Amino acid sequence: MKIGLDLDNTILDYSSCFQLAAKEVLGLSLPPGASKQDQKIFIERSLGDDVWTLLQGYAYGEFSFKAELFPHFLDFMKLAEDIKADVLVVSHKSRYPIIGPSQDLRGFALSNLDRLGVLERLAGFPRSENSVYFCDSRDEKIERIRSMGFKLFVDDLFGVVSSIPAEVQRFHIYCAGNHETVEEVTCVTDWNSMQRMLQVLISADL
Repeated sequence: MKIGLDLDNTILDYSSCFQLAAKEVLGLSLPPGASKQDQKIFIERSLGDDVWTLLQGYAYGEFSFKAELFPHFLDFMKLAEDIKADVLVVSHKSRYPIIGPSQDLRGFALSNLDRLGVLERLAGFPRSENSVYFCDSRDEKIERIRSMGFKLFVDDLFGVVSSIPAEVQRFHIYCAGNHETVEEVTCVTDWNSMQRMLQVLISADL
């Protein structure tokens, strides 16, 4: 079984990175415990779209050392390892920020996956270019997913999973139920729920 995963805000939780970046760069305290979407709304309404774009560069760059894995993600990986699934990452992440200092955002992402013990558990390790595929656009990401023969793909963006060809089993993680229903797109709330869905798929294949 080949499993595909998105990276930012699916595997890696950047909430603390945005909190730190807002404090250090803007001198602003973001609402404690706010989701990325809530943080985005807060910044855009207070300071505008460009400031949010600037903050993203810092959060995904030099302040990304604060990134953490979402709860139960490693439990999901353990189950994938137990069934000898190949797990790969496909990410729509530009190499450099649109606004602000030039930083290799892809390099920071790989460093964080390594720091958190994820990179070594992906198929294709130790060659990161065979484990994590970075795409310059959403369309490129969708085409990459289509071409790689995944059994399933997990992403936090509904716009991505709903665009993936239906032959891939599609899972929208951290779903808040604020979108239309699309046939064969399954919404899950967290990695614990995603682990249970994988167990169902395993049982169905036995």
